[in-house]
Amino acid sequence: MLRVSFFLELLNPFCIPFYVSLGAIIFTTIYWFFPNFYRKSPYLTVFVSILLIPVFIATAFFVFVIIQTPPQAYPNAWLCLNPIKVSDYVTLQAGRNEIIPPRPLPAYGINPKTSPISGERLVLYVRNLGVCPSESDLRHTICLKNGNMIRLEGFIYDDKGQKYEICITSSSIELSPCSTESLKTYFLDFPKGEYTKIELMVDKPLEIDSIYWEGESCIEIM
Repeated sequence: MLRVSFFLELLNPFCIPFYVSLGAIIFTTIYWFFPNFYRKSPYLTVFVSILLIPVFIATAFFVFVIIQTPPQAYPNAWLCLNPIKVSDYVTLQAGRNEIIPPRPLPAYGINPKTSPISGERLVLYVRNLGVCPSESDLRHTICLKNGNMIRLEGFIYDDKGQKYEICITSSSIELSPCSTESLKTYFLDFPKGEYTKIELMVDKPLEIDSIYWEGESCIEIM
């Protein structure tokens, strides 16, 4: 979830000389390496040079910042590109099931001011997933194509031992903290911290192909 505010900063007037220089470099490159194109369409050459400026900037940002920068610098972008695998194939047995992630799962809080992160989710990947009836408890029900309906309740613990209830927030079995205040507010972001233990309770056995800790999306509009 790269903040849109980052891209708005590129509109800073102090960046104009840089854009002019970049455009001149692009124009000169086209002029020297594609002289016939310039002679036939000089105005089109200028137009293409201007259009290529944001392309070069975006490419440089993703290559040098996201890919080559350590994940601590842009943790949420890294989380979008490299979700954390919590578990491989596992069968949840009826009752309480405890899952310990291979490393603490980071959450960066609700609309943090100093980090481009928010909206982490615990995602369960299940085969033959069906659609639940609208009258069922969608926050705690998993429906399979064979007609089975499995009730799921979950809790997650941070490294300080604080316990949070997690509920199903989408048909793809994304789990996030939930509130019972109203139907409009039960989807919440994880509070800032690191999470070290997951508890999942089901009333029937459930086969899960994998479990991941993922970012909700890669763009956050502030």
